[in-house]
This record gives sequence, C-alpha cells and structure tokens, in this order.
Amino acid sequence: MTIYPRPLKHYGQHFLQDANLAEKIVRLAYLPDAARVVEIGPGRGILSHAILRHSNANLLAIEKDRALEPLLKPLVDEYGARLTLSFADALAWQPQTLGDTPPHAIDVIANLPYNVGSQLLVNFCQQHIYYRQLVLMFQKEVALRIVATPGTSAFGRLSILVQTIAQAEMLFTLPPGAFFPPPKVSSAVVKIKINVAPPPCNIVHLGRLTNILFQQRRKQLHHGLAKIIGGDVARAKRVMAEVGIAERSRAEDLSVAVFWQLTKLLADDLENLGAKTS
Repeated sequence: MTIYPRPLKHYGQHFLQDANLAEKIVRLAYLPDAARVVEIGPGRGILSHAILRHSNANLLAIEKDRALEPLLKPLVDEYGARLTLSFADALAWQPQTLGDTPPHAIDVIANLPYNVGSQLLVNFCQQHIYYRQLVLMFQKEVALRIVATPGTSAFGRLSILVQTIAQAEMLFTLPPGAFFPPPKVSSAVVKIKINVAPPPCNIVHLGRLTNILFQQRRKQLHHGLAKIIGGDVARAKRVMAEVGIAERSRAEDLSVAVFWQLTKLLADDLENLGAKTS
C-alpha cells in the first residue's frame, strides 16, 4: 500500500489525480519532436507520466516538496535520462540553467501551485525569450484574468503582461474533483503561445507600471501615475494628455497598446523605481 504524503496547504498543493485529463493536456500542447519541457510542481507525477508517455520530450520537473521524492523516483527508473528531478523553489529557478538553449525552445506544462501561480506567470513573461509556449493550470478566476479584454472586471496586470508577449486562450475547465485535495473553486487550463517578435516595450518596466496602476484599480489613473513619478500629479495629467487618455480614466479602461505607450514614455521613471526597490 502506497503511503501518500499529506498535501501542504502553505505550498498551495492540489494534486491532479485524473490521468485522462493529464493526457488531454499533453495532447492539446502539441509538443514538437524531442521537446524540452519544464514542469513546475509535479506533485505525485500524474502529469509528468503523461508528458513522458505521450511524447518523446525531455522533462525537467521542479518540485519544492522533498517529501514527494519517493513518488517521483519510480518515473526516473521508468524513463531514465529523459526525466530530471530538481528539488528546488521554482520562483528562484532561471531557464538559463538549462545550458545553451536557443530562443523559444522550452515548453512549460504545469499544474501551478495556487499560492504562487500568478508570480510564476509574471516570471515566465519576463523570461519570455526562452519559451515556445506555456500550458498552465490555474484557478479559473486567474485564467479568466489572463484572457480578459479591456473594460471588463477581470482585466488587469496579468492580462496586459501575457497579451504583450503572447497569444493566450483558455482550453478547458477542470472540476474540483480532478484534484486532491479538491479546491473550493474550479480550475482551468490556459495555453500561452509566445510571440517570436520582440515585445513593443520593456516587459520588466511594464510589470512595474501595471503593478502600481492596478493596486487601486478603481482610482483614477493619475493617482497611480503620480506614484511612479514622485508624486507629481500635474505631470501625471500631462502624460495622460500626451498619450490621449481621458482625464477621469482608470487603468481597466485602457487598451493594452496604451500601456505600452506609457511604459516607453516613463522608461526612466520606471527604471529608477526598480533601482529603489531592488
């Protein structure tokens, strides 16, 4: 009888337990021949097994919880050098550690831990040059934010960052019963296909801009802009006028392209902001 480690709430662990859904995810990923795949949070290995069984990919599985090693080691015995286990914090992982990797060569397929899923996605966006696609499971609410359009309540920072560097679509939803322990909400799989063309603005600067502007999303835009430029409300309003933003606009009212314009216009301020917080 297999003794399973107890899922850890502080790691946001909800293990996928439906092998058919795992296979469906791999099928919809359309992995290329000899793909280089990274999986964050393999848990008990259901998705890892599907990736290795239904493709000829080489898989790096990054797991923070060392207690899961006895459940994952049999996969190494079965698939040999095609699977590498790394017991580490995925938030600190850098794709450069894979060695000489050409641009857009890595596929990420993962059931992301709920508590760090959004932050991991921000990291992926900032490292976008390394990735071909991201096929990721989130809480459904987060998935809807990723694909949201301007003017909707779900539109925000994740929408802008992802849609700046990729084309995103929600593939399907998963019921709570597909996981152990079952979460209180439904989940969804999102496929994010990274653009080969360079982004129209600095993605790190865009992250800083959107982080501030959506902290108080119901406030008029000039309040957030003033925080970026040292509290100068008058200058904030001039910047808005220069970009053609109506005075009473809020962040959620703007198109993604307008955020690109603001990022380029405030590049020095955003660079200085990063220096202050680093």
